[in-house]
Amino acid sequence: MKYTLDSFRRVFAPVVLTSVLAVACGASVSQIVKNFSFNLEERRASLLTEFNTEIALNMEVAIPIKNAGWVRLIPADSSHGFQIATDLDLSAFMDKELAIGRTTTLPNGVAFPSYISSDMYSVMLKRDQKFNTKLYLGTTSAKRYVGVGLELNFVDARFPEGLAISQTLQDKSQKKIGVVSFFGPKMSNGQMVAPGGIFIATDLNDLKVSGKAQGFTVSSADADMTPVSLQPYDGFDVAGNNARNYRRPENQLKLFTNFKSAGRQAGLVE
Repeated sequence: MKYTLDSFRRVFAPVVLTSVLAVACGASVSQIVKNFSFNLEERRASLLTEFNTEIALNMEVAIPIKNAGWVRLIPADSSHGFQIATDLDLSAFMDKELAIGRTTTLPNGVAFPSYISSDMYSVMLKRDQKFNTKLYLGTTSAKRYVGVGLELNFVDARFPEGLAISQTLQDKSQKKIGVVSFFGPKMSNGQMVAPGGIFIATDLNDLKVSGKAQGFTVSSADADMTPVSLQPYDGFDVAGNNARNYRRPENQLKLFTNFKSAGRQAGLVE
């Protein structure tokens, strides 16, 4: 039987897909990210990403970015999905101690999704027994990327190595304002070199344009934030090993179900 996205929707219309990436519900695929808000000042950027409530990661920590700001991981609760908050002084882009580790790939070696058109600096902010947190910064003024990568140790050899499934975030005018990816682990001779996880990034230059178009603000995280009205994005970009196989909706379903099960065993998914 040949599976198509339409047939998957018909068969699984009643199913709520509790997963890292998507919820197949009725005739549409929901956003990976439920809400995205930001505040841009002359020398500072504040970003708040809320994932769908189905992405119930139970992670709470505040991680300093030297003297330039912080990254906060905020656990899901009954009314909110897992959130990543970033507050960054723009001097970070010029900090030589942060301007290290140029890369063009996710931790598993797969190229950044197409939204990222240049290399970025990758800085390890915190290592933990259960997850690692990385900051990503753009290397040029033309592309002032800010990203956060979460390497989740439970995304291990049980998941396809060298795989990346990405979704572009768009505002109502269909302008691209960011990207979010799930990536599998990096393996060598049967041993895990780096775990898989979640990566999210935006270009501050894109947000400036989108913010002018939005024209309103909300109060969040002690700052006036501009919420982006996200345009539903119907589909995922799949790259890396077994990409063809994981373009099939039924295999994505298996992958997402495995993520939830493994995350619960690790105590990081509700």
